Amino acid sequence: KESEVMWSSPSLESRKDRQKLNKGNNINKSADNLLRLSESNAMVTVAKKLGVGENLLKEAFETDVVDDNDSSSTSAHLQVNNNVNNSNGVEREDTMNRIELEIDKAISDQINLNESIRRQSIAHIDPNDIAKIRSSSHKQSHEEEEEEEHQQTKQIEGVLALEERRGLLYNFRDIANSDPANDSTSAALRKNKKKAILIKGKIYRTAAVCRGGPSITDANVREILSFLKDTIGVRTMIDFRSKDEKLDDPFEILVESHYRTLPPSDLDNVNSFSHKRYSIPLVNTSMKVKGLFLPCPAGTKIKMLKHVMNNQTARIQHTFCSDVMNPLGLAGLNKMMLTYSAREIAIVLRICANSNNYPIVYHCSSGKDRTGLISALILACCEVDEEWIVESYQRSEVYLKSIEELIIEENRGKGMNEGFDFTPRSVMEETLAFMKEKCGTVKDFIHQVIGFSFEEQEKLKHNLCRDARRSG
Repeated sequence: KESEVMWSSPSLESRKDRQKLNKGNNINKSADNLLRLSESNAMVTVAKKLGVGENLLKEAFETDVVDDNDSSSTSAHLQVNNNVNNSNGVEREDTMNRIELEIDKAISDQINLNESIRRQSIAHIDPNDIAKIRSSSHKQSHEEEEEEEHQQTKQIEGVLALEERRGLLYNFRDIANSDPANDSTSAALRKNKKKAILIKGKIYRTAAVCRGGPSITDANVREILSFLKDTIGVRTMIDFRSKDEKLDDPFEILVESHYRTLPPSDLDNVNSFSHKRYSIPLVNTSMKVKGLFLPCPAGTKIKMLKHVMNNQTARIQHTFCSDVMNPLGLAGLNKMMLTYSAREIAIVLRICANSNNYPIVYHCSSGKDRTGLISALILACCEVDEEWIVESYQRSEVYLKSIEELIIEENRGKGMNEGFDFTPRSVMEETLAFMKEKCGTVKDFIHQVIGFSFEEQEKLKHNLCRDARRSG
């Protein structure tokens, strides 16, 4: 009854139409009726539930106007099918084309915005800043070298201690090196050392502390947090997960008791807390609505709106993943984050560029997709060879091998296909190629689209790379 009331609207011309809509049967109604639905009270309700503006939601439908006289076209665009896996191949191709066009437009807008910001602030930039940064530590003191060596030894001992407790913290590693238990003289790593040597003990990447599933206990999490705080001395934690993911984490309060969450706007107040955390979701509303929801076919939109109005959260996610995310794949997800989450990514990079925050650990859920993308960008800023960036990304498959079945089971439950289970080299290769295609080089993309300037990239490299710190 609630569904019938919510979907009742003067824009539905007959009771027969209303009954078809409520039952989720196939709908063959004119585009004019669809647009009138977008102006109804029902649309206001949906807008509130999605947390977006009514005009933006109306745009989602206005982009799907079809010829009233073309019944086959109307049927193809407006059909509501309860089987979310039976999407028309032509529709999917059209959706992908729309998404690509939206990405190009969003990237162009982001480049213009970042350029405008830079022009406004250029009067406040000292052109000698980078030279000062380089010269300030051109010569490293003997005491600094000893302290650095001590921190590296402490970090290695901590990782080895963690190996003895394997099964607690997954996909954990220092972005500066490969697993000490593995051969650290691989061809990619040797090649990288000729160009840039990353300093150990500065930035770590990992999965969330709850990643092990139901078997993880409160005592396990306390042991993990003790390892992070006391063994390797992590001062700053960055969480890329969404609000819903954090709400589903049974250990969120425990983590908060060790690492207090600060707002991203408080980046300059780094010394207020010795152990702090930033929550910066990389899959934001802009990406979901503008990047994915607006370009998708009207049939998918109607299914999702119906789920929203019936409070069917699980079905919303399942439809979203099955109809939109699966055709994109992991590489498509990376392109979306690079395009629509540029502001969030820039904030993360600025946190990582501030030496007062070290050591840092960042994570998402499994520490492979969102975490893998951020790691790739940091390594690119440090001019690490792309071969090693790709190799480092793929290595998550090794670190997550013991919970591979759990990840697959969770993905199927969300409606995600096998394309999201692993971290194949091709995903990162396509991601890097995308950035170079748009701006020429990855560093240019980070500067122009992400809004993390060349000067800021130099600062990050200066703090993380041994060669960069000793160069004049």
